[in-house]
Amino acid sequence: MSTFLRSITTTVLCVIVAPVIHGSEPSKSSNPPTSSTVETKQVSEISLLTVGAIDPESLRSLDQAFSPRQPQPTRFALAADVAISPVDSGTWEDLPDGSRLWRLRIHAPNATDLNFGFSRYRLPPGATLHIVAESDGYYQGPYTSDDNKDHGELWTAVVPGDRAVIEVFVPSSAAFEPELVLGRIGRGYLDLFRRGDDADKRGTCNINVVCPQGDPWRDQIRSVGRYTFAIGLDQYLCTGSLMADVPGTFTPYFLSAAHCS
Repeated sequence: MSTFLRSITTTVLCVIVAPVIHGSEPSKSSNPPTSSTVETKQVSEISLLTVGAIDPESLRSLDQAFSPRQPQPTRFALAADVAISPVDSGTWEDLPDGSRLWRLRIHAPNATDLNFGFSRYRLPPGATLHIVAESDGYYQGPYTSDDNKDHGELWTAVVPGDRAVIEVFVPSSAAFEPELVLGRIGRGYLDLFRRGDDADKRGTCNINVVCPQGDPWRDQIRSVGRYTFAIGLDQYLCTGSLMADVPGTFTPYFLSAAHCS
């Protein structure tokens, strides 16, 4: 099978590289959302944004009906474009120590999982952003000022369920107000967080990395990642492996299949 090798730093816009998902255990992070550690408003009291519903079964049927002979990346979500900012949406709270918390609930009816694209992202030092699945304790984050990039965007990894809470913590000593614009909500329909060994999510020639047959390659398995990209409102996923070059430059090359280019 033909492959391509490119640097992640030059990969197409809207790419997210993350470890391959196995099950729906809570994401691992050293700092949980502020709302889980201090007394705040109940989730039901937070402003709610509902976007258009999707029909996962119809979308899956459509994908199955379109079965080209050549390999193709897997479509997993249909996006909705929005323009949401803490300036005009969501719920702000003042915390006892002078810090502040902004939260917004998102509901995409029938979605199996959600991901988010921020067309503007710039946080002051000390501020954090979390994406919290409303259905259980799973969250992504914290995203911080270390994630401020020259292109000014942020694309988050997937969380399970059709409801999520976007949470921003702003310390009292913040040097400036967070600059945040939610521009896209990815509504998943492939149920990426199903528990157990889903054979339909891997090729018949593949061995799931959680199986004992993978034990001799534990170090190499750590290099494997899943990445997503968008074409219009359609969101796709592929997998690949991080590669090191002989000179040891630490250029983040990522090896993937040619049909994912």
